[in-house]
Amino acid sequence: MRDNRAVKERIGARMRELRELRALTQERLAELAGIAPQHLGLVERGEANATIDLLAAVATELSVEVAHLVQPALVETDHPIGPTDSEWALIDQALRIVDRYRRGR
Repeated sequence: MRDNRAVKERIGARMRELRELRALTQERLAELAGIAPQHLGLVERGEANATIDLLAAVATELSVEVAHLVQPALVETDHPIGPTDSEWALIDQALRIVDRYRRGR
């Protein structure tokens, strides 16, 4: 069986990037997604496989499609297609508001 370490690392890095963009800790995202924080850490470092169930749970909590977790980050492409930096800032601000609302603040 082939070792897909590079694929696992890319998925983990993308997951971490999106989590940090939403100002969530590993512990908080794991809690929201119903998974062990230690396992989320392993996945983010590319040291463990991400199951479809894990990807779906994390994607739901990050408010993205599963495809966003498995595709390369926009900043890694020569010609990014998607939101501009200012649009990402607005998206980030909106996600922080949603997260505060979810927490009851």
